[in-house]
Amino acid sequence: MAPRFAQVVLPVPVPRTYTYEVPDELAPRVVPGARVVVPVQRRQVVAVVSAIEAAPPAVAAKPILAAPDDCERSFPERCGACAGRRGLPSRWSACSP
Repeated sequence: MAPRFAQVVLPVPVPRTYTYEVPDELAPRVVPGARVVVPVQRRQVVAVVSAIEAAPPAVAAKPILAAPDDCERSFPERCGACAGRRGLPSRWSACSP
């Protein structure tokens, strides 16, 4: 399978996104708006995914290390996990069957 890439916003004063590789095991949890842990220089920082299916970067991309948000609970309308389910809060009206 071809590698997938995501654009993330880092907590730095630079108005641009950065591209990271999405490991297969994290792909279901890497959705726009989700938090991810990425390597930046010699440390790990929490970033926010701004887009998925990004174009491959010109240089080798580092992989996303972790995705602490549970997509199903935090972003059910984005990951499709709520299709056909009942009992979700009314604010997730997009998820209502």
